[in-house]
Amino acid sequence: MFSPNDLRLPSLGLLRRYLTISGWRRTLLPRGDLELFTQTLGGAVVEIVLPSSSSAATAAERIIPALNTLASIGSRSVKDVAAEVAMLDFDIIRARLPDSMVLRESIPLRIAERFIGNSRRFLASASAAEKSRELLMEDAQKSGADYANGCRFGHTFQGSFGFTIESPAGPAPNLAEGETSPPPFERRVVERIARGIQAIERSYTTGDPEVLERGVAAGLNINMLEDFTSLVADSTASKITFSFVLTPAWAPSYQLPSATEISQDVLPLIDRVVSSLRPPIKPVTETIIGQVIMLHTREIPTDLLHEGTREIAIEGISIQRGPLTVKVRLSAADYLLALAAHGTGKPVSVTGMVTRSSRGNALTNISGFKEA
Repeated sequence: MFSPNDLRLPSLGLLRRYLTISGWRRTLLPRGDLELFTQTLGGAVVEIVLPSSSSAATAAERIIPALNTLASIGSRSVKDVAAEVAMLDFDIIRARLPDSMVLRESIPLRIAERFIGNSRRFLASASAAEKSRELLMEDAQKSGADYANGCRFGHTFQGSFGFTIESPAGPAPNLAEGETSPPPFERRVVERIARGIQAIERSYTTGDPEVLERGVAAGLNINMLEDFTSLVADSTASKITFSFVLTPAWAPSYQLPSATEISQDVLPLIDRVVSSLRPPIKPVTETIIGQVIMLHTREIPTDLLHEGTREIAIEGISIQRGPLTVKVRLSAADYLLALAAHGTGKPVSVTGMVTRSSRGNALTNISGFKEA
């Protein structure tokens, strides 16, 4: 049985609306302070009694048996039912990381920080795309900021690790039987994201980039594709499993997949699609200032006679576009400067042209690498 100590109880108002949306018939009992909800299942009438007022002293006592009844009907746990009722005004987006990245139900903080930041950019791009229906927007982050700010991050998954994004859908209006109402803007954004991610998976599975290209109007436009690339690449995860749970308050416009798995292998495909869709742009020289967060070379750092490949990643700020993480290939001498700056925690500064690829942002034609 369920008790209040197991988890936070949903409010009585949410429970009433949940039952009404789920097809339960509501009747006010003669005494006036109780409501009877009934539904016929398998030839039997199932009853749930709730107080008509949320301030009633017995509200919590009535919620517990109601949740137990709903759980037994659906052969689900009371915890899952309670969570579904509590999230009645929200659509849920879940992104699960591989168990190989998890240690004691946690992941490195730097990965979590990047994932949250990239998720916010992706949500803002999705909102802007749904507003404008344009292939590419120059002010996507500004246009979609309000929606992204209204979303919330929920609990991670127990037993593995994943991020939960709660998108506010709001309560459905009271309609007469047989009437329908168009879905709210927030629901349309979530469905756009789901369609876009599903199109990426289908395009990769079939080996046909045109599947993704044809889906940009209703799915991921160029801004979203670029931000999704950063989301996946910066996670360093071999794969991310996305799933969606839509509130029953609003009917879905199509059947969402139960889960969609996206691996790092799809990123070159997204690059090709973005390159084919994005109009030519003139490269812009930018200066990046930030911290060295990664160093990579097969050479001995102090060996200045063999150039080899020396690459670093900088997490910092670009005056032109704000927060930015870029990878930079350096000379042997500049690599030593980067190594020293990383060791002391000092910021560095570098100028070049930002390009995007499946590996994230890269800086080319660099000059002026130094400690900031």
